[in-house]
Amino acid sequence: MANRLTNVDLLLMLAQDQTADNQDWSREVWKEGEARVKKIQDQIETLDKAKNLLVNELKRLSVYLPEQEQMPRAVTQGPRNEPIQRKANQ
Repeated sequence: MANRLTNVDLLLMLAQDQTADNQDWSREVWKEGEARVKKIQDQIETLDKAKNLLVNELKRLSVYLPEQEQMPRAVTQGPRNEPIQRKANQ
């Protein structure tokens, strides 16, 4: 009987050890995930700042750009979807 209790105690210790290892692993994965999310958020913030700076610079320098001519209607709207009707030779 004492031998059985020892085996049960051994199994319990192994299970507790495995549970502790899994919890440690879960914490590590969670911390890595948090670090990645923070890095991405920082990159998005940096991109937003760069975009705002470039938009403001474009507005500031647009005074020096020449006026753009109005594009012909065919260029802006593209070709018509109507089939071309050809006149028959008489």
